[in-house]
Amino acid sequence: MGISAFRLHRRRLRVPGGGVERSSLFPCFNAAGEVRWVLLVNIPRAKLQLFRWAPRRFRKPVFGGLRIAEGAAGKDIVRQSDASILEGLWHFDPWWVLKEAPFGKHPAADALRATNCAGLLKPSKGRLMHQLIYARDLGKVERVVFKKGEQVHGMPWKPSLLPTAYSAPSRGRAARRRWRLAPVWGPGPRST
Repeated sequence: MGISAFRLHRRRLRVPGGGVERSSLFPCFNAAGEVRWVLLVNIPRAKLQLFRWAPRRFRKPVFGGLRIAEGAAGKDIVRQSDASILEGLWHFDPWWVLKEAPFGKHPAADALRATNCAGLLKPSKGRLMHQLIYARDLGKVERVVFKKGEQVHGMPWKPSLLPTAYSAPSRGRAARRRWRLAPVWGPGPRST
């Protein structure tokens, strides 16, 4: 059984060197649902950190809070450029924690908020996104839970749930149009 996004929001978290109260974890995943980074929002200390996902780095025991393995070093996010490693990745934050004080004025807040896919996931017409379910090691998005009326349904993760964005063609006659999966507000096309 996986871990829901709700179980990662404002929870006690065991990190190397002691516990942290009321912290939120946001796995940052690609279109295939594979987690590459995990964003730690330490609410009491007003601190943002990124942890590279690796096997056995994040564990959820049957009893107790989620744990980050000893020796795992987080990268502090202090500037907007620090968040650039999340380009092309998404996170799911229906609470919009990064709009709350003290993170609303953080230099990297806009760049991090741009990766939030809450409200953008479209299971199908008439269905509202409710939550995501991650693997127990936070390695991937396993399921999507949505509501239709009063009913709650689940389905496996698929990339088509994310919005697609049209990348602007280069100027000139040889300009070709191509579609790519990216945040609609994201940066232009990457050179390949």
